[in-house]
Amino acid sequence: MSNESDVRLVAVVVCDVDGSTELRSRLGEEEADAASDQLQRGLRAVLIRFGATSVHSTGDGLWALVPSASAALMSSVALQDACNKIGRRINVDATMRVGIAVGDVQTDEHDVRGLPMVEASRLVAAALPGEILATDLVCTLANGRGTGTAGGYALGPSQLITVRGLAEQVSVRTVRAGWPNFDAKPLPPNWGVGRDPWPTCGRVADRELLQEAAERARAGESSLTIVEGRAGIGKTHLVTEFARVAHEGRFVVLGGRCTEGGSDPYQPLAEALERVLATCPTWFGQVQSAALSPDLIAITPALGGILSLEQGARWLLDAHTGEARVHRAVIDLFMAATEVEPLVLIVDDLHWASSSTLRILDAIIAACRTQNDVLYANVTADAQVRNGIAIVLTLRSEPADVSADITSFILNQRRVGQTVSISLEPLAESAVEEMFHNALEFHAVSPALAGSLDAFQLHRMTGGHPFFLTELFRVDNFNSDGQPAYLTGVIPATIGAFVQQRLHRLGPDAQALAECLAIDPAGVETWALA
Repeated sequence: MSNESDVRLVAVVVCDVDGSTELRSRLGEEEADAASDQLQRGLRAVLIRFGATSVHSTGDGLWALVPSASAALMSSVALQDACNKIGRRINVDATMRVGIAVGDVQTDEHDVRGLPMVEASRLVAAALPGEILATDLVCTLANGRGTGTAGGYALGPSQLITVRGLAEQVSVRTVRAGWPNFDAKPLPPNWGVGRDPWPTCGRVADRELLQEAAERARAGESSLTIVEGRAGIGKTHLVTEFARVAHEGRFVVLGGRCTEGGSDPYQPLAEALERVLATCPTWFGQVQSAALSPDLIAITPALGGILSLEQGARWLLDAHTGEARVHRAVIDLFMAATEVEPLVLIVDDLHWASSSTLRILDAIIAACRTQNDVLYANVTADAQVRNGIAIVLTLRSEPADVSADITSFILNQRRVGQTVSISLEPLAESAVEEMFHNALEFHAVSPALAGSLDAFQLHRMTGGHPFFLTELFRVDNFNSDGQPAYLTGVIPATIGAFVQQRLHRLGPDAQALAECLAIDPAGVETWALA
């Protein structure tokens, strides 16, 4: 006979990973065992994080006793998220069913018994792949706790279902990720929006590389992508569109730019955090409070209000020690943020970065690589479920625009490895034609006029250069009759200024050569240029 002390009120969480038989058939016993071990360790770490005790394997899943109903509901969402992340990482299509019940269970040295164990197990069997079912009693006891926090849950309507092995129907609710902060995320950068409102044309492979970086971050792996190209080639447009897509995909997107002659230390990070303050100051409350170091005000003093400090507060440190503390503060903030959601960090126009910006980026990238090393080595089970950071840097490729410090920084990142490079080239004729038709539709050009315009000639005229195309298609470069002004020989002043600016960067001999070519670009013989 058991003692009363052997009985306790707990929530029971049972989870089962689908497709284990198919997995063993496809991978073989050894690889399937290794994949199962990674899943089990990652799922066990999630349950322990929510205070679970008596975590036991069921072969294809786990069961655990969780101390509260709200913790059980939140852990179920985290279990599915971890299962998806680990599955993507090991190239396994892993889905999970979860059942949650609550009540008294009887425990002894060897076993746990009670109706909640039976109910949770039966709910797993009744759930669809990827579904979480919890009894109404669990949801009532939770009383909404955990629905308004990062990593929270949302509940479906109550429904009666027939469960095998139980005499009466069970009242249950489906549980899903609540994403309570989706509408409260910082807005992504919107550089250039309004100048070229149509989507990126062409660049399919480049967009796929950026999307792959985002998916790796969702699976827990950080990455560095460097986007290079000539001035006006479309780097900013590409990453701005990527930022929007990532934001819609429930990523936190932070972005900042370097400006020519900018002297502010940490300029792009200051812009990124100031945008968070302007569009979603509550985001700082979503990360662990321990990660909000007072040293963050060295990035932007406006954070003093969030950190409950006086606006002008500063730590009296020597330059080296102070910079190291700022680096640590930013890294801790970003790493804490990845415990909730994957992060995208975009730094535009890196060719104008200050030395302090380069140093802090180097520290952030190094920290991400360290996290990846832990991830690859599976040193800790908790590393299985962390989100990653997709870092994207853009810079010009012309040597005249890139300092020795920038060149050294980029070469060092590539030398260390784990870096993806995207080199943007002029648009192909097909992409120019697509952009051409998007612009005609945007400006409501009549079909008769559209039929008289020549996309091939437009590609030949601009060389597929996106900036030239964008300026030709701006609203103020269309005549009152809806005709593009360039057809009447009017070249937008912005294009003229752009060309002049680029010419001034050339030496005297190169400028003289360009002036010769400008007389008749198609008719100058090579011998005449010698």
